Amino acid sequence: MSIFNMSLSASFVILVAIVLRWFFIYQLPKKAFLLLWAIVLFRLLVPLSMPSNLSVWNMVDGLLETSSGTTALLTQVFQPFPSSNRDTDERAEPKMAPAATRSFAHRAGNRTGFMADSSSLFGLWLSGATFCFLWFLLPHLYCRRTYKTAVPVKNIFVARWLADHPLRRRLSVKQSGSVEAPLTYGILRPVILLPQTMDLRDETRLSHVLAHEYFHVRHLDALWKWVLALTLAVHWFNPFVWLMYIFANRDIELCCDETVVRSTGERAKPVYAMTLLDLEDRRGLQWDLCANFFNGNTVEERIISIMKTKRASCLSVLAALLMIVGTTALFATDRAVVTRAAVGYTERMLFTTRDSAVVKVTYDGATWQAYSAATDRENWNWYTEQEYIEYMKQVAVWVQTQNCQDNKYSLDWNSLLANTSMRGVESDPVKLAQTLADIQNGIRVSKPKTIYLKYGTGPNSESIGWVHWYCYGYTFQDDAGKTVDLGLFETRDALFGALKRYYDGQVAAGTLTEAEAGLRYGKIAHNTRNLDEVPLPEKLLNRHAYNPYNTF
Repeated sequence: MSIFNMSLSASFVILVAIVLRWFFIYQLPKKAFLLLWAIVLFRLLVPLSMPSNLSVWNMVDGLLETSSGTTALLTQVFQPFPSSNRDTDERAEPKMAPAATRSFAHRAGNRTGFMADSSSLFGLWLSGATFCFLWFLLPHLYCRRTYKTAVPVKNIFVARWLADHPLRRRLSVKQSGSVEAPLTYGILRPVILLPQTMDLRDETRLSHVLAHEYFHVRHLDALWKWVLALTLAVHWFNPFVWLMYIFANRDIELCCDETVVRSTGERAKPVYAMTLLDLEDRRGLQWDLCANFFNGNTVEERIISIMKTKRASCLSVLAALLMIVGTTALFATDRAVVTRAAVGYTERMLFTTRDSAVVKVTYDGATWQAYSAATDRENWNWYTEQEYIEYMKQVAVWVQTQNCQDNKYSLDWNSLLANTSMRGVESDPVKLAQTLADIQNGIRVSKPKTIYLKYGTGPNSESIGWVHWYCYGYTFQDDAGKTVDLGLFETRDALFGALKRYYDGQVAAGTLTEAEAGLRYGKIAHNTRNLDEVPLPEKLLNRHAYNPYNTF
């Protein structure tokens, strides 16, 4: 999973978290929102796919299916599929994609161009990530140098307070003239740093400040701030991640405020709020973005939260739990993965090929209709580069399996799907590698459909075999920035023929020279073809040549 995909999927979780925060920040425990931000950080930093049937992406797919006017079995908008043996078919001519869809068109080019673009994008991302990380690191290192001049606080009340608040880590309290507001820094050896001007004789205010900073240390907020900073550096290009950084830091402060109020009691809320206001008036500019401050940022929100803080009820805890679980299940998971090996990616296309000149097809297993392979209006799923690499691995494993055991035809339908889904497909690693190179060069390669052949026209008719059906497409941008869509083709011969006609037209129009057109065409076109790379009608008529496991 790429950084861009991780960032995009997490953006929706961030948006949901912000909306929930807007409505419930004063009603639910603040730790609930920190848990939401932790889920967001997991999605942003861990390249792990978590498919779920509850994911909102499944509902989005369903809405897209409905809006495109298709049925549950035909899940994409029908597109003309030009016949590969009709070079003069007008559907094979290039067509310009509308401006609204250009940003979604697949940009392609030769392998060198692809690698150059990728290198440029990586360089841009790395530059931004480095700058952003240094923006956090350098001020922190500078401030740490000034923190070294701080001196330990020698105060009876502070010493007694430290004895009453033990930690497994060694906690110390110091004073410095270089800070204007209390803060904590350090993870393994945390330090509470007080300003030199703070009146240590005001024990009530001092206890509130120490309690606030103490809970920062207990909650490991310094570590969380570094994780937030690292996440922002990695996803600096995403404005939603900047919003996450802002709101997560606010919620860290709100959580500490809430913990302090609940530990000191309801009566301490006004005094604690006044302490916050007083320190806001005294506070100067703090440069250490990864330290924890007793600061007055969004002071109004903090004071409202302090005054509305109450003892956590069972209802509020239950609501917080439902919010976290619901958000995770609906928005932090990926669309459910359909195991194609089990369903065969067939759309239940059962063809009649014996004793009938008309090919018939059923989508429900009962109702049959005439189907002309010449129209070829189908929905297709397309391989990504990573998916095709995984497919190549599956083919390699299957080939090794065939070399080790004698495979027999199975009469069990489920076993047939599971054990024969790889039969009849191209297994030559050289040809598979060329198809992978085509995908890297921008050619769309569809996932194959298994077309099951039948004797009769009913759901219980006898199977006589199957063939695999797939197609190719190519979309690219011309020199003027317009998107050119060549269409869909059953073979690369037809695809490259359409590409050749396009470049011949560019030469005739004077847009390109013959040498330029030949060079561009040569970077895409090649002579490698799969054994079964023929139009579907020919494949049906000569099914034994393309799948030796057919029984008739």
